[in-house]
Amino acid sequence: MGLPKLNIKYLPIKLHYFLYWGGTASIWPFIPVFAKQMGLSEMAVGLIFTVAPMAGLIAKPFFGAMADRFKRKKKLFLFFILLNLMSYLCVAFLPQNKLERPVELECNNGVSYITQCERLSPHCEETILDSFKPVEVRERHKKLQDGYNRSERAIIENDEYLEVCTGTCEFQNFREGVDFCTKVQNRNVPPLCYPVIGLSQQLETPRSDSIKYAPAERQVPSNSPNKSNLLQQEDELAEHDNTEHLFEFKVKLKIDEVLLLNGCLYLPIGDIDFEQGYRGLSCFEKTMLRKCEIDCGNNTNLNRHLETIKSEEELLDSMNFWLYGSLVVIAWIAMGVTESLSDALCFQTLGDQSQLYGKQRLWGTVGWGTFSFISGYFIDTYSEGKLLKDYTPCFYLTAGLLTLDICIAYKWDIREVEKPKSLRRDVCGLLSNLRIDVFIVACVIVGMCTGLLWQFLFWYVETLAEKHSSSCDHRNWVKLLEGLIQAVQCFGGELPFFFLSGWIIKKLGHVHCMTLVLGAFGVRFIIYSFITNPWTILPVELFQGLTYGIFYANMVSYANQVSPPGTAATVQGIVQAAFVGIGVAVGSLVGGLIFQGANAFRVFGVGCLIFCVLHALAMAILGRHASYPFPQGRGEAEGQEMCRMSTNSVQEDYVNTPEEKKTKTMFVYNFPQNNVQYGNF
Repeated sequence: MGLPKLNIKYLPIKLHYFLYWGGTASIWPFIPVFAKQMGLSEMAVGLIFTVAPMAGLIAKPFFGAMADRFKRKKKLFLFFILLNLMSYLCVAFLPQNKLERPVELECNNGVSYITQCERLSPHCEETILDSFKPVEVRERHKKLQDGYNRSERAIIENDEYLEVCTGTCEFQNFREGVDFCTKVQNRNVPPLCYPVIGLSQQLETPRSDSIKYAPAERQVPSNSPNKSNLLQQEDELAEHDNTEHLFEFKVKLKIDEVLLLNGCLYLPIGDIDFEQGYRGLSCFEKTMLRKCEIDCGNNTNLNRHLETIKSEEELLDSMNFWLYGSLVVIAWIAMGVTESLSDALCFQTLGDQSQLYGKQRLWGTVGWGTFSFISGYFIDTYSEGKLLKDYTPCFYLTAGLLTLDICIAYKWDIREVEKPKSLRRDVCGLLSNLRIDVFIVACVIVGMCTGLLWQFLFWYVETLAEKHSSSCDHRNWVKLLEGLIQAVQCFGGELPFFFLSGWIIKKLGHVHCMTLVLGAFGVRFIIYSFITNPWTILPVELFQGLTYGIFYANMVSYANQVSPPGTAATVQGIVQAAFVGIGVAVGSLVGGLIFQGANAFRVFGVGCLIFCVLHALAMAILGRHASYPFPQGRGEAEGQEMCRMSTNSVQEDYVNTPEEKKTKTMFVYNFPQNNVQYGNF
């Protein structure tokens, strides 16, 4: 038994899907986290990825209609692949924000601290704190735990280990400077306080002869009749304050006494040097400088845990926000139009062999699974030991694959079909069919579930990993788990079901397949909601074959089947806009509003099962009236087998020479002699 023969006619289709989705997978999954490195907030990214599908909602049917109306499918197809490539490459040149280690300087009467809050997880307290301490400190603690006599313990405990770091602090306004300089004790006042003190001497504030400022209890009380006047004078002085608000310091931290309480890291200060020698730091009462940065160059673990990417403070005034947002919207539009046009051209090339669509489309899954894994490996390899990931290899890979795809698409032999006499009338007539409308609504529901899955599955996985792990060791394997999840989705789920999609759709029919997809999504999400061990998600990802592989093949096959002659690209754009433009966008938005781990998946799962039952009932009721014809005679009557042209039909023949006569297509359908059977189309 030999290998099956390769049909050369279909080779460009396979190569296009493999190269296009491989090139897209090389960078698109990392586009949201790339925004984080640019300093964009979660709100900014969420806003962009809500607007982008809405833009795709308009673009897909619009450009599909243009392609059908002017018979320019291939030219538009090539243009949008090129536009996709250019938008990805432009993202590579966007500026990325620098790293920072934002901390606060807390001055207290007793022990002062360098603090940082909401950066570290309390769940990993012991692991994080141990990672800060050098080997000799950890050994010292081990000796203390093992037990020594009293004299040995005293020697060990008195041998403090101090970590030397450098830092800067800034007075955000004049009033903050006055507050800090007033409360710090005179034995170690920062030099920056001297001009602040000079400016503030114009205020009617009692001062101490020793430090020029009185402690808090000697300051003007809040109920003083002169308080408002003093504050007004202070504001006026601040307007004329030309002194610099930034000062540098060196600090010795008691690294072995570091604390992590309620998500806040406390690094006790041993000594601090404000350009006048190391001294202690103490204040009459607690005060803080909230805008500081620190660098502990000799302690890479501490630096790494303190590091963060500087976020944009003003969203709408940020150039990065507008540049990144514009490119993402352009890329989304280009990707959506390319997807709908490529499916229309695929069915056009397949002709009466439309059941082979899944065997062509599976090569897109192969490309996605292969190159998303390769890209992830390259990113980790090139970014080892860095907080900022290096995505350069991904952009090179994307550029190479999409350039090859343009060459393949250019050589793809595509013959345009006759344009419709009235595109608007044909499409409006199509959308007036109730069963087609119910099918489109089902696509929206599946899109909502897909949006929740795309945006929040990995978020949920990392939450489960943190809860399941007894320490922070989940950080060493959670990315591996996420990579395996994508591998199972692609190769264990989508690949076999794309291959079998033609046979499954033929056996069950499009309507029953849609009901199966809705039920599978409901079961999948409910299983998610009861999982406690993140590794048990892997077998659940086999549902991807039903919830995406069968669904996508079923959706585009149905759109191709019901579209009147010459409207394939338009109808593909409509159903895919319903799926992505409405469904994914709404699912992402609603998921973001209600996402609290398992509960969100449980709510979506129950809702999906309810709609599965409603969909089956609605289609069963509508199926009793089997006389609904498809518009313009391209599809069969609803509920009947797929149309086939008889041997005596005249096939449309587009000739290569102007001398040959073009004959108008005549469709003659062979319907089964038995009565209509619901679901067999």
